Amino acid sequence: MGSSFWSVQHEIAADRRDVLARFRDRFVFDEEPAIYLRGHVLGRLPKAAVGVMQGAVEETWGRRLEGDWGRVAARVAEKVGRIVGARVELGEGLDGREVTGEAGVAVLGGEVVRGRLEGFLCGGPGAPGYFSGLGERGRVSGLAVAAAEPGLDLTLEAGVAELAAKARALGEYAVELVGDGAEMGVGRVVIRQAGAGVVARVLEEEHRVMVEGVGERLVLGLAPLYTSFVEVREAVLRWRAVVRDRR
Repeated sequence: MGSSFWSVQHEIAADRRDVLARFRDRFVFDEEPAIYLRGHVLGRLPKAAVGVMQGAVEETWGRRLEGDWGRVAARVAEKVGRIVGARVELGEGLDGREVTGEAGVAVLGGEVVRGRLEGFLCGGPGAPGYFSGLGERGRVSGLAVAAAEPGLDLTLEAGVAELAAKARALGEYAVELVGDGAEMGVGRVVIRQAGAGVVARVLEEEHRVMVEGVGERLVLGLAPLYTSFVEVREAVLRWRAVVRDRR
């Protein structure tokens, strides 16, 4: 590994070249934000989702008591279909519309859509690609569908090809930094780490780095819409410090 990989100027230059960097401002960040690498599990909150959910709760549910959730679901399904290139079935009791495409059939809330959107686009509730909360066919939550739409809009605006390229670049960079013991998945990097749960907890509580630790795997979810190269560098540096202190 060249020394340039550990130079912050290297990452700053990469972030300046990042065509998706402008999307970071479309998500909610604390004044002193943690390095959040759980994009494959939850995801940062899009600012637009705040207003959408407030309207859904206060107006649609609170004042009108009922909402046209079938129409919302149909609109969201159309956007999902555009992203995954599939015909999306809404399920019983909602709306019979289907989205035609070249990649077969995906059920809204089903494994096909969840796997492709969560694994590839790395999003959580209201963030790009979150569909675990939508339930199985015929059991779709209107509020969950409404929360997902702002993230889908960001995904469509950014473009799937650009998201794929950024996710791949972040993953390759993280693997290069970690070295042996790291493997790249779709939008994530998995590090072989004994006591991963403990390491993840120490990283969050003492170093403000939020990753997922399961068994002997430390998972870095690299959401391309808001994860920067500087953040990846800092996360790996702090992980190395934790591992060193545990020896």
